[in-house]
Amino acid sequence: MLAGRAAAPALFINRVRTDTRSHAMNRQSAFPEQPQRASGAHVQPPVVYVEPTWEYKHVARDLEKEAAPDEAELNALGADGWELAGVLAHGNAAHFYFKRQKE
Repeated sequence: MLAGRAAAPALFINRVRTDTRSHAMNRQSAFPEQPQRASGAHVQPPVVYVEPTWEYKHVARDLEKEAAPDEAELNALGADGWELAGVLAHGNAAHFYFKRQKE
């Protein structure tokens, strides 16, 4: 007897859902109303992301014959927009790789 009672509400719910769907389908379709904006409201323009393009600079130093770039040389490169991207030590040589965004 409990099984019969549990099935009855499920059938009623399904019938209500069917009725709701058929009622919605019988209505005439219309575009939804646009929300009203307050006067003087600020509209944010869309943000467009652009992939940067880079240019690279390679500075190689033979550490047996010359010193690595010092602070003054690195600051001068930084003032020109160069950013140290990587350093590679290969034997007695050191390779410094810089990048900056193309304008």
